[in-house]
Amino acid sequence: MDTIKSVLFENPTYLLIALAAAEVVLGFLWWDRRAERNGRTYLYALAVPPVLAAALLLAAALVVTDRERITQAAKEIAADVTQGRRDALERYLDDNFVCRFEGGHVNRQMVLTLVEAQKRVYAIGEIEISSVTVDFDDANYATMRVTTHMTGRDRDLGANFTGRVLFTVKWIKRNDGWKVLECEEPVVQR
Repeated sequence: MDTIKSVLFENPTYLLIALAAAEVVLGFLWWDRRAERNGRTYLYALAVPPVLAAALLLAAALVVTDRERITQAAKEIAADVTQGRRDALERYLDDNFVCRFEGGHVNRQMVLTLVEAQKRVYAIGEIEISSVTVDFDDANYATMRVTTHMTGRDRDLGANFTGRVLFTVKWIKRNDGWKVLECEEPVVQR
């Protein structure tokens, strides 16, 4: 079911290519049989692939899947942290959130406090999400692996830094939407 949703609503490219190929085949069949009695049938059939393609594109634009919601939430969090805000973190961190950090467990309030403290030490210039994969464990749980490219400045040392940071994040679906339930310790690659 997840594959069908993905193909229909998230990335319909292959279906659009198949519809274009069907249009070409129907065009050849109509051209070859245009003078015959059943040539008109192929002419009418030529209208089907473009109509289906338009419906597919409309559905892909209107339907927002859970994978797209989670990815959008991650982008909102990255944008907020870049701008020195924590609104998105407060909105998307679950009340039962826990994170592994430097061998210990950090809860929701501690993360929000840590973000404030890190803002004072590091001036984050940019957080760019370079890749995201979201796998669903079931209908209410998802695991996201996200790779970010971060740039910033250590205010205490006066040095710029840049690097990739890899996050593995567990999401849970609540009544008010998807929330971050758990985060493994980020892996920094310089």
